[in-house]
Amino acid sequence: MKPQSSCRDDAHLVPPECVAERLGMSVQWIIRQSRAGVIPHVRLGKAYRYRPSEIEAFAKGDSHAAKSVQ
Repeated sequence: MKPQSSCRDDAHLVPPECVAERLGMSVQWIIRQSRAGVIPHVRLGKAYRYRPSEIEAFAKGDSHAAKSVQ
């Protein structure tokens, strides 16, 4: 049985690898931009997680999307 991908369209939160794939950037770039408050994210302990809807808004250039929740 193949494991389910955490990059599903219906996932509530996705890891930085999914965001990197969606935006065509490296995981390190995604993390740096998250730390800088450029990419909207949620912190779960030390882990960064992302809401697909916020990443879509960010990718479309929505200036209100760049908010950080900690």
